[in-house]
Amino acid sequence: MIIFHQYGARRTGTNYTQALLEENFSNIVVLDNITWKHDPLPPQINFYKSWIENPEKHYIKTCAQRYDLYESITNILEQDQLKTIVNVKDPYAWVESLWRYTQNVHLIKADERNSKYLFLDCNKDLTEQNVNLVQTIRTYNDRYNSWCRTTDHVLRYEDVLTNYESILNYFQETYNLIPIFKDLMNIKTGCDPMPINLKTIMPEWNYADYYLNKKYLKNLPTNIIETITENIDWNLFGVYGYEPI
Repeated sequence: MIIFHQYGARRTGTNYTQALLEENFSNIVVLDNITWKHDPLPPQINFYKSWIENPEKHYIKTCAQRYDLYESITNILEQDQLKTIVNVKDPYAWVESLWRYTQNVHLIKADERNSKYLFLDCNKDLTEQNVNLVQTIRTYNDRYNSWCRTTDHVLRYEDVLTNYESILNYFQETYNLIPIFKDLMNIKTGCDPMPINLKTIMPEWNYADYYLNKKYLKNLPTNIIETITENIDWNLFGVYGYEPI
């Protein structure tokens, strides 16, 4: 059994990647909450302690819900052999997607939002949120600096979206994964119910067209684009092919 833990900011394709791997191969599990996948990478001892103290908590929340893996996961953690996947997205696309997501999470209490890295205020226009956005980007930079220092794989959302077969082939060959079906498949399900799948209300919606042709930029006010450009750590994200505009 190949076991990964994944990390990534909200709206970078973490759930999509997890489902792609787990629904195509029978001998892989992608954990996301031994420590919360949106939190900075913890010291290894904290990671191990979190699992040992309450594995039931992590079984319930992971999409896999594999109760037969306790011994395998414990052994991997004890030997410090857990592999990691980090999902990343074009910073401009990430801000626009996070803004749409924020407008769908109004049920989260205001005093809880900061702890969930949701600093944007759904009750204000995006043009008025430079200060909130700077704080949001600061956490984005800090967390990716933490995650990317030691990760085994960094997956760009844009590549997962358009080249999922190539990515699945790579993982299959690298880790001797056992396919469930004759052919590799795009996911049938997802783990994150919010926001709703846009195709259910917009049948012509095309994720690849929206992201690869950067149509999301039309939804970002000029001052917000400038704030992103000035505050993103381009030395870090430039390594993954992202550039300021």
